[in-house]
Amino acid sequence: MNLERLTAIKLQIKQLEAEYSQLLPIATDEALELIANKNGKIAYQDKQSKVVVRLVSKFPLLDEHKELAQAKAQCDRIIRENLAEFAEEISAIDVEIAALKSTIANLEQQKLNLINLNADKALSDYDEIYKSLTTYNPIISVYLK
Repeated sequence: MNLERLTAIKLQIKQLEAEYSQLLPIATDEALELIANKNGKIAYQDKQSKVVVRLVSKFPLLDEHKELAQAKAQCDRIIRENLAEFAEEISAIDVEIAALKSTIANLEQQKLNLINLNADKALSDYDEIYKSLTTYNPIISVYLK
């Protein structure tokens, strides 16, 4: 029982570490954007714990930061919409490709059918010619046998 519990705890720790490693670059990028701004009082990065902390100072976030955040959110929304549209277009193209492959397969089958039909017709014509030659001309009949 203790070994199972320990394994479950280790698994949970690994999951939390994975979530943390996914969130850290996002938070770090946001903090570095703010740090890059001349007003260093808006945010800083705690180097020991690698956690981004926003300082609440007497100055509210500047309007340009709000505008940048809104513009980024709008860009993200547009990107998501475009990706959804592209996914729809790609699936429609995949359907068209499947239809074209089916059409090509049908045409190949028709081609084979025509080849077989032509071969059957040629054999039939050969049989008719052979019969007519052997029936009406006994000399050719002896020669062909």
